[in-house]
Amino acid sequence: MTASEIVIRANLHKTKVSRAVAALERRRFWPREEVADDRWHETLRITPTGQAAYAELTGLAEAHNTRLLRGVPAAQREMLFTFLRKIAGL
Repeated sequence: MTASEIVIRANLHKTKVSRAVAALERRRFWPREEVADDRWHETLRITPTGQAAYAELTGLAEAHNTRLLRGVPAAQREMLFTFLRKIAGL
């Protein structure tokens, strides 16, 4: 994936994505690889270090969500998710 694709998919400003890409590259979560026929584009591939960090953060986020929603009935959870999707414009 390229940074431009991330901008479109995540609906984020290109400057924020560029800074995030640089920070994650410094942490060795992914290298930049130039596209052979287009020097303006670079492909990003997650490294094993980046995959491990992603897995850890995903687990922490899921545990946090579980704690937040503990005791909330299923119907109310679905209502909450519906409202959040509307707010996010999805």
